[in-house]
Amino acid sequence: MVLNTFKTGFFSHSSEVVQLCLRVMQKFGKSLIDGNQSKPTYDWFANIQSDGGITSALYVLKKHQELVDFVVNVMCVFSKGRLTYVFRDLLKSLYPAPLEYTSIINDFIYIIVKNEPAVQEILEHGLIDQWLEIVVKQADNDGKHSSEERTAAMALISDLWVLFPEKLKLREDLATQILTVMKRCSKDKNRPLRISTLAQMFRLLNIFSETKNPQAATLYKNISHSLVDNHHEATTREYIMANLLGIYQKHPSIPVSFVIEPLIKQLQMSENDTYVYGCIDFDFFSKIASHPKLVPTHALYILDTMAKMYLNDMVYANAAAQPFIRVAQRFMAHD
Repeated sequence: MVLNTFKTGFFSHSSEVVQLCLRVMQKFGKSLIDGNQSKPTYDWFANIQSDGGITSALYVLKKHQELVDFVVNVMCVFSKGRLTYVFRDLLKSLYPAPLEYTSIINDFIYIIVKNEPAVQEILEHGLIDQWLEIVVKQADNDGKHSSEERTAAMALISDLWVLFPEKLKLREDLATQILTVMKRCSKDKNRPLRISTLAQMFRLLNIFSETKNPQAATLYKNISHSLVDNHHEATTREYIMANLLGIYQKHPSIPVSFVIEPLIKQLQMSENDTYVYGCIDFDFFSKIASHPKLVPTHALYILDTMAKMYLNDMVYANAAAQPFIRVAQRFMAHD
């Protein structure tokens, strides 16, 4: 009865009232769970048939999304010892649509990680592995999920990898599977999914480069392959090139050879056919000219391509001259 009385405050229109009730419920719940009322307290909370505590707490998010931290903290208190079941099974029954469930976990995970006992419990029970296995299947193109569901899954995959990097170091098989799915999604025919996936790949590459994560090399190669595979799609190519320049500026030790050689070869094969030049191409090669990891062999590739364009393309002749001059000035001392 007492718990039900506090619960009524969750339905208030006042954010302050709801927040106060959540705080009180959290303290009261902790006393009950840590005492000798653990089972009946949990049973009340997890009862989704008779408007138990969990459904009332989640109702708060419909009107007061800003109180999500308090809602998740209440859930962690009342679900102590049963977090895996609550966040995996019970939430899944309340949010049966893949997009809903993935999105709600994505909102909750950054709050859960602030709760050390909760993190310890979900790690011990393998919940992170289970979530990753679920969303990797959802992100892959199996014909069962919409592009929106796959995009949400990709975002959760990246968040989990950022928050629990040690878990993926122990699960190389899963890390490899994730990178493979990311590579496929980065060249998917659906542009929003493709761009969203690339955004997550660049986000991870930046973090992996800073933390010396061994998966950085594979991720970088996959981005390089995506650039070549998407050469015909100007918007995607521009997005990849612009982000690569940002990565090179922040992490100058990253070699450019993985990108330059396959890109130039693709350009030469597809020039004026599937590869239609844009301003980003000349800006990209101009800035690559000053990259410390550009070697003479690949500089020669750029010189050759820009020289041919300067001589044969009146529209882009002046644009092609800029990267040509910069590369030539830098390497003119070489034989």
